[in-house]
Amino acid sequence: MTFAHSITPQKNILRSFSFFVLVSALLIVNLFFLSTSARAATANNTTTTLAVSPASVTAGSPVTLTATVSSGGSPLTSGQVVFCNASVASCDDGAVLGTVWVTTRGTATLRRTLAPGTTNVKAVFKATTSYATSSSSTTAVVVTGQQTIATSANTFPTLGSNAAGIASGDFNNDGYPDLAIADDSGTIQIFLGNGDGTFTTGASINPFVSGGSGLGVSLATADFNGDGNLDLVVNGHYILLGNGDGTFTVGTPAPSVVGSDAKVADFNHDGKADIVVFTGDSDFQVLLGNGDGTFTVGPVTGSSGAGIFFAVGDFNGDGIPDIAVTGGFGLGVQILLGNGDGSFEDGSICNEPCTGSNGNGPSYLNGAGLDAAGLAVGDFNGDGKADLVVSDLMNHTITILTGNGDGTFTVGPPMSTGMPAGSGAYQGQVVAANFNGDGKTDVAVVIEGKTTSDPSLSLLLGNGDGTFGAPSTFTATPADSFYDQAVAVGDFFGTGRSAIALLTGVSPSYVTILQDVSGLTPVKNLPTITWATPAAITNPTPLSATQLNATASVPGTFVYTPAPGTALAAGRQTLSVTFTPTDTVDYSPAEAMVTLTVNPASPVTYTLTTSTKSVEGSVCLWLRLVSTNYAGTVSFITTVTSTNGSASNVSASVPSVTLISGGGENALLTITANANAANHAPGAPWRCGGAAVLGVVLLGAPFTPRRKRALAVLLVAGALTLAGFSMACSLGPGAKAPRTYTVTVTPTGTGTVTNPAPVTVTVTVP
Repeated sequence: MTFAHSITPQKNILRSFSFFVLVSALLIVNLFFLSTSARAATANNTTTTLAVSPASVTAGSPVTLTATVSSGGSPLTSGQVVFCNASVASCDDGAVLGTVWVTTRGTATLRRTLAPGTTNVKAVFKATTSYATSSSSTTAVVVTGQQTIATSANTFPTLGSNAAGIASGDFNNDGYPDLAIADDSGTIQIFLGNGDGTFTTGASINPFVSGGSGLGVSLATADFNGDGNLDLVVNGHYILLGNGDGTFTVGTPAPSVVGSDAKVADFNHDGKADIVVFTGDSDFQVLLGNGDGTFTVGPVTGSSGAGIFFAVGDFNGDGIPDIAVTGGFGLGVQILLGNGDGSFEDGSICNEPCTGSNGNGPSYLNGAGLDAAGLAVGDFNGDGKADLVVSDLMNHTITILTGNGDGTFTVGPPMSTGMPAGSGAYQGQVVAANFNGDGKTDVAVVIEGKTTSDPSLSLLLGNGDGTFGAPSTFTATPADSFYDQAVAVGDFFGTGRSAIALLTGVSPSYVTILQDVSGLTPVKNLPTITWATPAAITNPTPLSATQLNATASVPGTFVYTPAPGTALAAGRQTLSVTFTPTDTVDYSPAEAMVTLTVNPASPVTYTLTTSTKSVEGSVCLWLRLVSTNYAGTVSFITTVTSTNGSASNVSASVPSVTLISGGGENALLTITANANAANHAPGAPWRCGGAAVLGVVLLGAPFTPRRKRALAVLLVAGALTLAGFSMACSLGPGAKAPRTYTVTVTPTGTGTVTNPAPVTVTVTVP
């Protein structure tokens, strides 16, 4: 009893421990499967393919890039695709050719012009909550011809007054960026780009259908209903659905939000375009897109301070859009990190230079005592992480905040924007883009509240390492003041790089199209070389004008390699030509290549070892065929002739063989003499091939004494003769009244091939 009582508690402990281990194990397993399921729900693999049409264009002509994103074999019908210059390490800023929303048809299409030369293009699908990112293979697009370079700005009236909102986008799907401009009457005027810096007046739309009127100060573009056409949102509320031809239909207004400045991004990570509106009282209201042109009210996030400008970017590398907002007048830059559901982490303003967190979220200042105003997102040092550029409101400087990739930034030194000393003008909006075509992100700063003697715009070209060259200034005409956000960017001149559209004046208003021409030199025309692939020739035919017959679109001289008269070896040979135009001022040299097939003189060769054979029944001979440069089937035609007997008494056959280039095969020639071939009945012949098989079997087996004796007997009996490539299958008795027959075997290859001469075999039948 004592012993029993002593172990009972231990059993209970063991049972309890076992139960605990079991429950823990089950809990761990459940957590594992739950986490695995969660990961599976967000890790659906995708495949992105890219089609380019056409693959070669002349300068100034657009190409069409079409991406298709699929998962599990089915195309996706939402999300974003970024088209990039694949030659640049990071697919952002200067490398971005355009960002397009995936349509309900499962494609994303970008039409645009590219710079002369070869651009390697790829498409990258941006990850969503449900689908992982993927990239297409790279496709080369060749642009030939000469750029059209505008030497002066183009200025034209906006057809309205107090214009204060501008946006660019390809509204009629012709590959050239257009403009939408809003004025104080509530009218949105469309100007259709011609691709050379000029515009054609398009449709006018007034979205204020309720009869109200107001100053349209905010325009943003996106495809809100997935039909592949760009739409517009005015003041974060009025939705204009694009028809794809430059006209618009007034859609269902988004939920009304007090405020004006609005931007578009996928804030809840579902692949559909959302809108965030800055209410002007430090709050950000997100309107979640339903993918059909309608919106649902989303979260509201507050910020510290009144705020002046804000920008959207991914500052911590999680794929979710974040917000940076400037406080102005002694305040700095506040960072609001996106949570992926349309809400943001609350931030706070830092009143001194700092690189850490303050309050519920990190925030940064571009320098002690500076008044942060306009700002823009860009990768200025080429590390693939989002940086910020901030303009000082009054001190005529900009400052780079270098992103660390985790939502924190490192503050750089202020840089002058080149404004004259003593100027009372202030700096407004900032834009970041590649303005000089070198793939590095540049910065342009709009000058506001200026006099007519002040510049209109300051441009700083990036060096790609976070530093910038000396500022250049531009003045728009007529010289006047600018409103906030009155700037848009697009390839308005069709040069493959960004230009700037500025709003100027109060009443009447004008738009001025500016392009930086520093370092931009004309590209010479590239002659068109036409050279058809020549027909195959047979070695040793020399090259002549029959093969070397390229032509050019302009006069000039051709130099061929190899030169005329050259005899080429058999095989696939590359011919090249260098063309030098007579007019070297407007045209550059060009090259072209073709492939020529050179057939050998005898694509199929053979060797045969044989001699006169006396037979009573059948004889078998190996024909050896060796391919020099031929791959295909070789068939055989056999004919029998006789000088002293009927040829019909002897028959011959060879089964076809298949050759590979440079390879060899044996073909079995079977000759059979019937009873009438001689003056007596034949003996009992070997069945053709039987002795060969037996010999192979014996030779391939281990040589035991018994097998050696068997092989010796076989050889002595003369059943098999192995000599070179010939084998006699049967031998008859001594010759009586012999008759001679000649067997001619003609090889015939398939296709275009030079066949060798026939082979003849003499057979004597006793």
